[in-house]
Amino acid sequence: MIIDLMLMEGSVKEHGSYSFEWREDLLILSLSGAFNDIAIRTFFKQVLASVVGSGRTRWVLLSRLDRKMIGTPAVFDIIKNAYCWGEENGCVGAAISGANVVVDRMFSEFFKGISYPTQLFDFEQDAIHWLNGVYENNLDTDLFVE
Repeated sequence: MIIDLMLMEGSVKEHGSYSFEWREDLLILSLSGAFNDIAIRTFFKQVLASVVGSGRTRWVLLSRLDRKMIGTPAVFDIIKNAYCWGEENGCVGAAISGANVVVDRMFSEFFKGISYPTQLFDFEQDAIHWLNGVYENNLDTDLFVE
């Protein structure tokens, strides 16, 4: 009841830092810090609107994390739902770079159930190189220059 009241009064603030950018057909999400569900919902509303608004029929996703990125179970459920949304909306491959142990364990198992290629990497450049290969296998064209 207290949480509901706090939400109604607007006293719950976003926690976590986020941004995203497109590099041709590569969508890069940058997430750092400790997230609450308000912040992650706001972020993914922006991201999903960008994907739909872009008109892209095929794209790949890199989630670039800092080692301190963490969230509540609700936060991770929202993130997982976004990966599932990607299955129906043109995502042909996804990678996470820089995950901490908690995120790595949570998404290693989850990724086994996703229909498109997924992988976790320690380094962003390794993830980009792999995503470039995934994209090329889908279209036989270059996605971007490394």
